[in-house]
Amino acid sequence: MVTSLLVLISLTIAWAQRGPSASKGNENSGSCFGFTASLNVSTAEVIDEDDRVSYQPRKAPGKFFGRLVSVMGDHYLICTGTLVGMDLVSTAGHCVLDEQGEWLPGLKTMRFEAQYYDGHMGGLSRLVSVTANRQQDWAILRLKEPLGRKLGFAGVCAMPDSYFWTYPVVSLVGFSGDYLESEVAGAHHGCRARGIAHIHEQGYVGDFIRHDCDMSSGSSGGALLQQIEGKWYVLGTNIFDVTQRNGPRTVENFASPARYYHSVIERLGNASTNGHICDGSSSECFHVHVAT
Repeated sequence: MVTSLLVLISLTIAWAQRGPSASKGNENSGSCFGFTASLNVSTAEVIDEDDRVSYQPRKAPGKFFGRLVSVMGDHYLICTGTLVGMDLVSTAGHCVLDEQGEWLPGLKTMRFEAQYYDGHMGGLSRLVSVTANRQQDWAILRLKEPLGRKLGFAGVCAMPDSYFWTYPVVSLVGFSGDYLESEVAGAHHGCRARGIAHIHEQGYVGDFIRHDCDMSSGSSGGALLQQIEGKWYVLGTNIFDVTQRNGPRTVENFASPARYYHSVIERLGNASTNGHICDGSSSECFHVHVAT
């Protein structure tokens, strides 16, 4: 019997809150690129009332999302992925790498189920290659099938840290296990980014976006999105919740900012699907041999 393993990292650590004065840059405008293909806290990571609704897989921004499923022994792992190119998907680094930064044994079985909704999907693809960073907790997957050509994909904005101290309104879509057992993605629209926190502990090193979007295990890899001039852009990737041990126990949700992987998506998007993306010189890149 195969059971599901829903992924979301929960940490119990102290973090340093970074205010606007500690952020790089004074402007709130970021480096964005888009594409014309179609364009009271609880341990459940749900803040106050659960504000999630079922996502709409045929309409933006829902149509950019899908489930990532891989087999690991007698269970399968579920994460969320976001189409960010013709054949590119963004997700969390811990969906492909273990705590030591080693590739997960089930990675070669991973498939992207685009627009998955209760057994139905708009497209299916295995992977060709993976580029990932465990410390910053992001990963960019190259699909064997260019699903974004048919389904469309989101743009990406590398906003400066100071932007997130303006508490921008965002949306988060994720296949959380506590929402219809990951058979339908939950979408929280109208939640907010709430600044930046620096974390340097338990393998994480970087500045991460704090947010109050409702989510749970399985939503790792879901994108924090914002609609800018009528188009949807990824601002960050949902990765973990943190239990603060300084003062009263609280839990906050975090995302890896797109500025960490913005240039990787741009580079991969400009490369041929059959290009030599993984040349063996970097431990951050893994070539997936997919059977034809």
